[in-house]
This record gives sequence, structure tokens and C-alpha cells, in this order.
Amino acid sequence: MAAARTTIPEQTAAEWTETLGASRDRLLAAARTGRHGAAVLAHAAAGRMVAAWTLDPASIDPVAHLEQTHARGRRHLRRLLDQPAGAEVRSPMTSQLFDRLTQPADPTKRRPIDYTSVDEAMRLLTQRAASLSQDELDWQPPDGGWALRRVLHHVARSELLYAASFDEALPEDPAARYAAADARFGERLVAAHAIVGDQSIVFPDPYGTFFAPGEVVTEVLALERALVAHAT
Repeated sequence: MAAARTTIPEQTAAEWTETLGASRDRLLAAARTGRHGAAVLAHAAAGRMVAAWTLDPASIDPVAHLEQTHARGRRHLRRLLDQPAGAEVRSPMTSQLFDRLTQPADPTKRRPIDYTSVDEAMRLLTQRAASLSQDELDWQPPDGGWALRRVLHHVARSELLYAASFDEALPEDPAARYAAADARFGERLVAAHAIVGDQSIVFPDPYGTFFAPGEVVTEVLALERALVAHAT
């Protein structure tokens, strides 16, 4: 099973909200008066969105997580048909937090994506994962790579992350973008606090590592401290 980071005492939702609000105020002040304000807001928005994605509760069973996420992802993918062919939405992620795979810049070298085939791929992945034992899911590759359990949670998180990018796009304005990410994170944090202790639920980050809600808050605060220090 993918291990969570070292557990810290869980605070109340009100305490978390107060601490995060103070961090938000410091960051906004630094963005207004310091250096590279737009970049600071972009990285901070990405951090709070990663936190929001991580706090989307998932089944501890990686196969159930895949199935549930794929059902949600398909609804987003169907709505892509309503988008103009040339529509683009900026990802909340930044290269400093996540190395994105992109199509070549030259349009003549881009390959179309067969979404019906990708659905097929998820069906096969779910079927084969369901046949594995707990020991097989937790088998550690000799090269130190990820166990299959972590890979499956990562795939589930990543599918929803990209499939929802159009339906849940953030505003383009840096300050509004950060405000929207902050609001989504706050909503997820309150909801997550209400189910802390449910052993059937886990909170995997986009890399498939389990976190407790308090650890997610700690990560956000650490990122924003670093951004404020850089800006000032």
C-alpha cells in the first residue's frame, strides 16, 4: 500500500482555514508589491489546485478508484464534443510542479487522439487490475519503481485531472485564478475533515502517494512560504 507522509496532528477545519487564510494574505501582498507577481500567483494557484485534487476522496481499493474516476471522466470527455476544435484551456499545473507531456509544436507532426481506444484501454486496465492479489498490487519492483497499487491510483487521479480541464477551467487572470483555486481547495478541505478516520477512504496526490488532510495543508503552507520568500 502506498504510504502516507509522516502524520501530523489533525487540526479543526476552522484552525486550518485561519492558518491558510493568513498564508493567502501574505502571498497576495507579496504578489502585489514584490517581484514576479504573476508567476508567484500562478505557482500558488497550482499548489492549491494540486491540494484540492489530492483531497478528492478516493476508495482505498485501487480498482474501485479507477472505475469511479473513469465514470466521472467519461462525462467530461463527452462534453468535449461541444467545444470548438481549436479550443485551448491552460492547465492549472506549472512545469515546476509537474512535467507535462505535450504534443509537438509543429501542427504537421501532431497525432490525433482516439478517445474510443483510450476508453478501451481503461477497461482492460481495470479488468486486469481486478484479477491481482493484494501481494501482487504491493509487489515492489527491484529497481525501486512504483508498486502497482500506486500506479493505479496515479492513473485514476491523472485521468480526472485532464478530463475535467475544460469543465473546471480556472480564470486566466492571475489573481482570479488563485482565488478560484483557493476556493476549491477550501471546499475540499472542509469536506475531507468530515470524513477523516474513514479507513475505506484515502487521499492520493497526482503521483499516487497517500496524504492526510493536515499533511496537504502543510505542503501548501510550505510552498507559499517559499514563494513569498522568493518574491520579497
